[in-house]
Amino acid sequence: MLIFTKGNSKLMFCIGIIMLMLVVRDIVGIEIFDKLVVVVTIISMLCLNYEKLVYLVFFMFPLMCGVPGYLMTFAYIILVFKGPKLRSQQIVPLVIVALLEVINEPFRNVDGLYVGILSFLSFTAIFFYFLDELNRKYSVKKCLIYYGVGAAFTLIVIYSNMLIEYGLNSILSGMLRNGALGVADNDVTKMQGHLAMNANTIAYLSISVITIFSVLLIQTTTNRKTKWFYGCIIGVCLFSGLLSFSRTFVSVLALFIASLILTAKWKQKFKIINYLALLCAVIVYFYSDILLNMYDTFLGRIEDSNMATAGGRTVLFQLYNKAWLGNVSYIIFGAGVVSYWGTLKVYNAIHNGLQQIWVCLGIIGFLTYILRVSFYLFRCKEKRIIFYLPFFITLLIDQSIQFLAPYPLVLILLATLQMPQMINDDKR
Repeated sequence: MLIFTKGNSKLMFCIGIIMLMLVVRDIVGIEIFDKLVVVVTIISMLCLNYEKLVYLVFFMFPLMCGVPGYLMTFAYIILVFKGPKLRSQQIVPLVIVALLEVINEPFRNVDGLYVGILSFLSFTAIFFYFLDELNRKYSVKKCLIYYGVGAAFTLIVIYSNMLIEYGLNSILSGMLRNGALGVADNDVTKMQGHLAMNANTIAYLSISVITIFSVLLIQTTTNRKTKWFYGCIIGVCLFSGLLSFSRTFVSVLALFIASLILTAKWKQKFKIINYLALLCAVIVYFYSDILLNMYDTFLGRIEDSNMATAGGRTVLFQLYNKAWLGNVSYIIFGAGVVSYWGTLKVYNAIHNGLQQIWVCLGIIGFLTYILRVSFYLFRCKEKRIIFYLPFFITLLIDQSIQFLAPYPLVLILLATLQMPQMINDDKR
């Protein structure tokens, strides 16, 4: 398999050390300070060449839910130092977003404001850095594989904690949808310092990996071990996504499967149907009792009265648009990313990814993101629609959660944006 080749031994060692520390910290329960995790990760980044450094950064994307955000600051600096010269399309969008945030935030009295701005801009810098469609010096496929490994590891640790802390019945009943999943007492304030996500973020991460690896799987014609490896990654994320009991996840997953069958070639269509049949048979045979419990929980959520407002999201959408349109400055420059919630005085955070951009960064920021991503996708020159499906499907589920804040969420969509670039791997 691509990631277990001899030349990757140093990278695999670095990843193994990071994983071991997080398992000891989060599952075994031995205290390991965040700074130690950051120091070990930075040393690993410094020891690797540029290509392997990129793979480590992609592996870290899902882990950012449980390590300090400023790690991405160091990652960006090291990438710039070791990598090729920055291009204008990597710098200009970052400068525009940074200026908008600086304009919006400096006079507000908010705890952790400047740390928040630094974290937000670091994740934004990583986002625009990897939207460089030319002169890649690494394999996109390997980036995505390491991303999937990081995601599967993160989800396994989170659900292992949940299982140890609360038991299987609590998980299957949907009691743990709210709060800091995988953290004792389900206390949101304790999310920092642990691998922890709320249910909607688990669904978001899971759908990104499922879509990416499903496309990789049906494109693989040889090597049975690779197929099984891809299948295991999909299985972990599929099970995790279903256990989030996200109604959006199920709807978007069904849409992806239908789109995958429609856009695939004829031989691939039969391959997809066979994979689905095998997966369904395995699940029904080994997990029939669990499926019944999950079905009851999903049925209860579907019959919930808040379905009419999509869990209150349509109300939030209207309130934030009203507050945004009520101020010309907000319309042009936005209300700021770090402290928009308190500034606009709405009872909850924005739960629509695209809306969060125009509300927080105004028309200028919204056009910056839309134009940059559009030019990137246009210049990828990948004609097969199937390679764009992960991005559009993940973007769809992003319209039920957030994008800019919490800051690591941008990395999930960024991973799906890499898929159309796989055509350039052969040119390396």
